[in-house]
Amino acid sequence: MGLWMKDGGIKEGAAPAATMGTTYFDESAEFSGTLHLRQSVCIDGAIDGESDCDQVVTIGPSGRVTARIRAQSVVIEGELHGNIEARGEITLHKSARVFGDM
Repeated sequence: MGLWMKDGGIKEGAAPAATMGTTYFDESAEFSGTLHLRQSVCIDGAIDGESDCDQVVTIGPSGRVTARIRAQSVVIEGELHGNIEARGEITLHKSARVFGDM
């Protein structure tokens, strides 16, 4: 797992921990539209649209996201088609598939 830093460097280490109050989309969930969240979100389902999050966006191993993501930090284990705007860290796991700009 590599941790992409805002300055373009890579740091080895653990992903940011999800906080209490995390919104969770399980594997059966499908959503189309714009998400505006103050707390973290974990996506294991299918999302199409945009995500604006004040904390951590995690795309789980079964997550399939087609969206522009803005967040404090982003953790990807699944698939993302779209651009990431992170104010902090971007963590890509081995299983991550990203088609877009970071």
